[in-house]
This record gives sequence, structure tokens and C-alpha cells, in this order.
Amino acid sequence: MFKSDCIKMVCFVWIVLASVNAEAQNDSILIKLKNHPQKDSLRVELLVDACVNAAFSADSSVLNMALEAQAISNKIGYELGKIRALNSIGNYYYQRSLYVQAINHYLKALKLSENRNDIDNIIIGKSNLANVYNRLNKTTESIQLLKECNNLLLNKGDSLTQKRAAILTNLATAFASIKMHDTAAFYYETVYEICTLKDITIGIAITLSNLGSEYYELQRYNQAIQVLEKAEVLVNKMGYDFLRASVNKSLGKNYIAINQKAKGIKFLQKAVSIARENKDANNAIESYEFLYKVYANQKDYYNAYTNAVLYHSLKDSIYNLEKDKTIFELNTQYQTEKKEQTISLLKKDNQVKALQNEQKNYLIVGIVGLLLIGSFSGFLFFTRYRVQQQNTLLAAKVSAVEFEKDKTRMELTALKSQMNPHFIFNALNSIQEFIILNDKKKANQFMGKYADLVRSTLQMSDKESITLDEEVKSLELYLELEKLRFEDNFNYRIHIAEALQERNDRLPAMLIQPYVENAIKHGLLHQQGNKMVTIDFQIELNNPSIIKCIIEDNGIGRARSAELNAMRIKKHTSFSTGATQKRLQLLNKGKDNAIVVAFEDLKDHLGQANGTRVTLRITTIQSD
Repeated sequence: MFKSDCIKMVCFVWIVLASVNAEAQNDSILIKLKNHPQKDSLRVELLVDACVNAAFSADSSVLNMALEAQAISNKIGYELGKIRALNSIGNYYYQRSLYVQAINHYLKALKLSENRNDIDNIIIGKSNLANVYNRLNKTTESIQLLKECNNLLLNKGDSLTQKRAAILTNLATAFASIKMHDTAAFYYETVYEICTLKDITIGIAITLSNLGSEYYELQRYNQAIQVLEKAEVLVNKMGYDFLRASVNKSLGKNYIAINQKAKGIKFLQKAVSIARENKDANNAIESYEFLYKVYANQKDYYNAYTNAVLYHSLKDSIYNLEKDKTIFELNTQYQTEKKEQTISLLKKDNQVKALQNEQKNYLIVGIVGLLLIGSFSGFLFFTRYRVQQQNTLLAAKVSAVEFEKDKTRMELTALKSQMNPHFIFNALNSIQEFIILNDKKKANQFMGKYADLVRSTLQMSDKESITLDEEVKSLELYLELEKLRFEDNFNYRIHIAEALQERNDRLPAMLIQPYVENAIKHGLLHQQGNKMVTIDFQIELNNPSIIKCIIEDNGIGRARSAELNAMRIKKHTSFSTGATQKRLQLLNKGKDNAIVVAFEDLKDHLGQANGTRVTLRITTIQSD
């Protein structure tokens, strides 16, 4: 994911800016705009050029310039200006991930371009739409549009232009995203030929880096190393710092693939250092991930553990930074709007004072008129007063309900963000235990499954609900880890009713796992001999919208577990149990069909404790 995003961003920058000093050029355009206030086609072109140079900014000033260009173009009937302004507005919405608005403006621009048979702007319009579709994972539609752009360029005779190289780069990236690496490599090779013939240095460097990544996916490792070494020389010579981490990371991966692991690790460590220096979080994350897997395969568990922690810490920090950035942007917008409202009110206040001074001679007449109007208004007010009061009370009640819903949602999010680290660090402690005991085989197995589990947990951590299939896969990952920890004494079985397998029900994320964890920790930990957990998903007979999840263990039972816990010196309070109970309360808040949890102590034929059964009744949402 990160690799693909990085490549696409590099490509878009190259299309718009090429090798021009965009900042200096933009300053020059802004000066020209200031010196040319006339509402004509020249101002439109200056406004659009300023928008193009700020194509990757989501600043509201870009939107304001684009809207001004559109307004002037509409007023003077400047068709080309309308097209360029619409595309600029679309670019603004694209950068803010408002894809519906972006598509709407791109389509309007494309329609105008097709009416004029303006081939250049038809290509721009289709390319813009392709970029949106690629972001929306509509890769097939994106590829179709990019192919149409390529054909239009070929029909024009523009087979060896920077514009075609950019279109083909986006096309290659789209094929790479759907694992068609042969096709992606073919298009990158074509781009490399164009850039070499036209002596586009930055294009050569980018394409060599992209080819190195594709050859790696195709297991053409020696060929990948050749092109990446060329890229490294060019990047260092031209000072393309934004490519250095990516090139070193790819070199490291390819050297490891041909079993030159020491050399590969050095390149990956260098990639981490460069990425940290350049604040290139994506390449740092990928490099850490590859390093900890390599060290684990080499049975160097100390370095594997260290890099795994760095990988997850950095990945989590990026997630939090993105949330903080979003909150900051929303707060900035709010403060800006508040200031604009204050300025507007001050202007209105000044206008009122001016009018009062001008109309001082008519004050008496005005007062008489107001009294007459006031008397009539008072009558109307009296008759409608009670209705307005009722509406106000009703609105207050609705607001209170909405507030409670938002509060509950935020509390649930906070609880899940606490539960996930709890889950992760338990697994990390088990890995550390195996390393200390020098059990290399188990540590290696645990590390691989732990990585899959963390990935699954992080993916679910920001979701309010998940599919039953996602829940089962997560449970299987967790239970596989526990099975490794218990060696051969632990088994589990998960059964899903056939009717459920044909549906696509959703249930709250991370709801069932804590109960399974309690069954293992409190029921099976002290059980001698074979340990077994079964999880059975059924449809409730009287209500098909309710799923019954039955968790059963053959452990020592709740009574004996409570006795053992009472004898043990408490070092900490169990977080998982308290958090699960609190979260259940929040999930049930304001719901008619609450999630119900029932516990049952199982007995054998002699009346001895023979395990525990937990039954969850969950009202689900059925999706098509």
C-alpha cells in the first residue's frame, strides 16, 4: 500500500511541476495577479496557473482562486477558462479526499472539452478521473481511462512526450496495484525509453526506482539490483532526496532475496536512517517490517524484537498523527469561520450606525410605524408562542439524544484503543519469554503469527463493526498463538451454522475475543491434561436477526478459578474484564435489543466442575 501511494505521488508531482522551481514560479504568478486586477482572460490564466502550482495543497485559498477563475470565465464567456477552472476545483476536492465533488467537477470539465474537441483537455480530464477511481480502488475503470488517454496521445503523434510518460507511469502503477507486475514492468520500461530519449533526468530516476520494485515482485532480483544501482548513482548525483530511502530499501530487499543478507540488512538500515532524516514515515515503516522478518528468519530474536517494536510504534504514531492533523484542520476551519463571522457582524454594525445618522430626521415617524407594526406582531407572537416553545423543547430533546449517541461512540472508541494495546503487549511478552528460554523454533513461529495478528487487530481497531468472517479469522489467529504457547495440550474448534455462512452479518469489533481469552486464562490455565475451547455461531430460532455465540471450555470452572485467584497476591487488576464489561454497557446504551451475555457452570455425571459455557446473544446488521 505505502509503496504504491509513494509512486503515484511522485508521478503527479512530476506531471505538474516537472523540473521547474514551483515555489519561485508561484511567487511570480501571485505578484502578476496582484498587478493585474482586471477581470479578463489573462487574470483567469494567472489564477489557474497559481492553482496548478499548488495542486497538492488543500488550502482554501486554492479553492477561492479557482472559483474566481470560474466566475470570470462564466461572465466573459471564456470556454477554456471554464474547463481549466473546473479541473482546478476538482483538484482541490481530490486533495481533500472529497471524491464525489471532485468527480462532479472533472466530468463537467471533460464534457466542455469534448464539446470543443479539445484533445489536450480531454486527456487531462480523463487522467484526473482515473486518479480518483484509483483512489477509490476502482482499478478497472482507472486503467480504461488511462488507456484512452494513451491512445489519444498516440493519435496526436505525441508518442515521445513527458505527458505520455506520466500517463504510462500512472497506468503501470494501476497494474501494479492489482498484482499484474509483468504489465506494470512493460509500461515502466516504455517510460524509461521515453525519458532517456528526451533526457528527462528526474523521470529516469523515478522510473528506475519503480522498475526495481516491479522486478523484485517478479523475482528478477539481479535485474532489479542493476536498475536500482543506476538509480542510486543518479539520485545521489542530482540530489533527489525524496527517492533515496525508497531506492535503498529496494536494494536491501533484493540483496536479501539473492542470499546476500548482510549487504541487504545494511541497505535497509541505511533506508531507515534516510527515511527518519527526511521524515519519510512510509519507507521507514516498510524497512522496519522487512528487517524484523529477516532477523526472525536468521533466529536473531533480539534484533527481530527490537525492529518489530519500532515498526508497530511508528505505524501507530502515523495513525495518531493523521487523527491529530484532522482535528487541527477542523479546529482551524472553525476558528477561521468564527473570525469571518465576527468581521461580517462588525461591518453590519457600522452600516447600521451610518444608516441611523442619515435617517435621524425620520426617527419619530419610524417609531410610530414600529409601534403599529409591533402591536400587530405582538398579537401574532402571542398566538404562536406556545407552538414555538414546544418546538424548542423538542429540538433540545433531539440534541440531547444526539449528544448521548456521540458521547457513547467516543467512549467506545477510547475503550477499543485501550484494548488493542493490551492485546498486543500480551503477545509481545510471550515472544520475550520464548527468547529468554532460548526456544528458537517457537519464538520464530510465534513472531510470524504475531505479525499477522497485529495487522488484523490494527485493521479492526478503527471499525465500529466487522463481518462475522473477519471476526472468525481474527479469533483463529489469536487461538493459533495460544496453541503454540500451550504446546500439544491445547485444541480449539470454531463452527459456523450453514445458514450463517450464506449471510453477511456484522457485529461489534473485538467483542468475542476477550471472552475466549478469559476462558483460556481462567478456565484452562490450571487444567491438567487436554485443554479444549469450542466456539459455535448459531442463528436464534425465534429471531433470525440474532446470532448466538457459544464459547465452551473444559476447564476448572469459575468457582475453582475464583479460589485460586483469591489465594494469589494481586499485582494488578485485570484490564480486559473491566474494559469488556464497560464496553458492553456502552454498546447496549439506548438500544432496544441489547447484547446479552450468560454464564453457565458445566458439571460432569458426578456433579464435578467440568468447564464453563458463555452465551452471547448479538443483534446483527444484515448487509447485501
